[in-house]
Amino acid sequence: MAVNFDAVQSNCFGIAHDQTGAPVVTSAMPAVVAGKRMQANAPVDVTHIASGVRGDLQWFDASQVTRFWSAEKYTLFVANGREQLTEESLCTLEARLRGLGFIRIHRGELVRINAVRAFNDRRGCWEVKLSDGQIARVSRRLRMSLRRTLNSATLEAWDAASAR
Repeated sequence: MAVNFDAVQSNCFGIAHDQTGAPVVTSAMPAVVAGKRMQANAPVDVTHIASGVRGDLQWFDASQVTRFWSAEKYTLFVANGREQLTEESLCTLEARLRGLGFIRIHRGELVRINAVRAFNDRRGCWEVKLSDGQIARVSRRLRMSLRRTLNSATLEAWDAASAR
């Protein structure tokens, strides 16, 4: 069964759909995407993440995000220097953003692979350091596939003393 990820994200935030099922932004609910005001009935871009806080819907460019992580029933990410949240699950984000280079490195972590700068074993707990300084945990099960995916020549040396 095919899942329309646009519709999944749209339904979480109450966005209207046209006859084909494509999400649209109504004139009563304009949004800002990539710094431009969307026109009424413009399709929602699938490379953007919706974040709703206190009734205020904001859109963020997923290519500017380095990491998504789970916390209870929400998914968190950093955008514009602040922690944001979305109701979209990591599974949904992983499938939808695979084309932007996002991969699962832990059941609660999704990272953009070209943002990984270092890979380290910290007393049996594997972690990656990202380009924006965030540190994400790596599961034992996914450690070897991540190691094969990463080009070790592009990784920095990671001094364990400066890791935290």
